[in-house]
Amino acid sequence: MNKIFEKIRNVHLNVHFLQSRKKYTIAFYTGGIKLTEWNDLSKNQQKKVLEKEWYLRWSYRDPKTHKLVRQNNIKAGVNYYKTKSERLQVLNTFKHNLELLLDGGYSPFNKEIENFSIEKQYTTNEALDFVLNLKKSTVSNRTYNDYSYEVEKFKKYLEKHLLLDSSIQNINKKVVVSYLNNILKESSARTRNNSRSNLSSLFTIMKDNFIIESNFIKTDVSKLTTLGKIDRTISNDLLKSISNDLKVNDPTLLLYIKFVAYNFLRPIEVNRLIIKNIDLKEKRIYFKAKNKQNFKIKRIPDILVNELLALNLDKYNPDDFLFTPSGIPGKWDRDDNGRREYYTGKFKESIKDKFNLGAEYGIYSFRHTYITNLFRTYRKTMPFNTAIDALMPITGHTSKEGLINYIHKIDADIPADWSADLEFIL
Repeated sequence: MNKIFEKIRNVHLNVHFLQSRKKYTIAFYTGGIKLTEWNDLSKNQQKKVLEKEWYLRWSYRDPKTHKLVRQNNIKAGVNYYKTKSERLQVLNTFKHNLELLLDGGYSPFNKEIENFSIEKQYTTNEALDFVLNLKKSTVSNRTYNDYSYEVEKFKKYLEKHLLLDSSIQNINKKVVVSYLNNILKESSARTRNNSRSNLSSLFTIMKDNFIIESNFIKTDVSKLTTLGKIDRTISNDLLKSISNDLKVNDPTLLLYIKFVAYNFLRPIEVNRLIIKNIDLKEKRIYFKAKNKQNFKIKRIPDILVNELLALNLDKYNPDDFLFTPSGIPGKWDRDDNGRREYYTGKFKESIKDKFNLGAEYGIYSFRHTYITNLFRTYRKTMPFNTAIDALMPITGHTSKEGLINYIHKIDADIPADWSADLEFIL
């Protein structure tokens, strides 16, 4: 009898022991170092750690053997982020949602559950707000504003089609393609592709957080091919007509164009200018170049300095945008693409439509025109390579080869008339 009681007691203790053990473990792999060691590493060592892959590693207890079994690592885009804090933010989010999934009853050993999801079912509005909030913790304010602007546009479209408060599962390829086609009609293939990229990034976060099963935008919605175009240079007569018109009707747009023409900035670089970027005492301008993270410095030519002095920029907030729809420096809650679209539309309305200019003319035309103008002036007294060397620090090209290709691309190096050198005249 005692043996029977002992067996019962052992079974009871064994069951109690198994129940007391956690059915899963979750940990971070952070490039082979403990996070407590991070501050002891040199900058170069930290950089090397960030070059390694980080991921979530987890194990789940096998219901038959009761042993913890290692499961597939979860990376889910964490290594896209380049700083320790960003990666930890993402890993903590993955961990939280995996815990919700496992505590909710999911088991990797239950083969009957193929499409298990967290009990929480998101509406489209809730899902977009959720991922946008996560983005806020991992990207810069400017980048966050880009995503916020995209979400706002997408929400308005979905609300119009009665989809905003429905399940996120109702947002399929047909809905997204229809939205992107609507953008294409109103703007360009480039803007449409930017919207696709923004939404795809957000839907990837939804997938990583078990809100949706897959990111169909990334896999099934194609990026459109954009046709590169070279804006035609503008004749002196047309330049004079445009200048005279803008002096009367839109002096702010004229000043905007002068930054493109005299300082050889790209339109997107002009859009980014804020008051503290402009040092009129030293005649310097600090700007974030296209597709670059670091700021560049250029001289402001005197022909532009005098106009800027007249604006009394020191009376504005240092973080105010130089160019805004109001015509004076101030706040402007639009992303780079939105500000570019605004001035592209303004140029079309004030210049292209008024002077009946075709698609071959744009704001870029002023940059091409004045680089051509300056290069040809230099070529009157300088050999080709010397003229290129003189032009490089002015245009901001980072390589001689790049500037030479640009000069050939816009046909700036037109030779002098060769009629007198022909041996036989027809």
